[in-house]
Amino acid sequence: MPLSDFTTPRLKVSHWDALLADPIARGALLRYLSRILSNDVTRELPPSFALIGDVADWVAARQSESDVYVINVDDQLVGLLILFDDEPNTAIHLGYLFAQSTWGQGYATELLHGLVAAAKPPVTLLAGVATTNPASAHVLRKAGFTLETKQKEQGMLSFSRKVEA
Repeated sequence: MPLSDFTTPRLKVSHWDALLADPIARGALLRYLSRILSNDVTRELPPSFALIGDVADWVAARQSESDVYVINVDDQLVGLLILFDDEPNTAIHLGYLFAQSTWGQGYATELLHGLVAAAKPPVTLLAGVATTNPASAHVLRKAGFTLETKQKEQGMLSFSRKVEA
């Protein structure tokens, strides 16, 4: 689901392709990601999101499987929004991460509200959350996502939100 870039009151969200195409911007992005992809930031994400080895390999893996958007606050990169087509044109699985220094400032909730507003209906947004991450589950509920109890996987909770015209 290629999504148009969007803004919220504090966030500017844009596809990372332009950054990756510019050697200077790419280098800055790689340096930034090598600092923020700590164990604390990636602990509750799927194991493939852990930074093991070279950050350029991590970026290449994300590029090959998803659409990735950079999240900026006051022109400073603070996180990533990652979207995976689950079912073409009908469902999008989402993930996001923020620099640990930005946690607790409401950016995740604001990001999800902005994503819902920017999504082209009809589409269902899907999100999985580790049962050990109640803060993220709370963020999803605040953004109007519903727990799908029938889709509980071992150690995971599944949430969805339909976006309709």
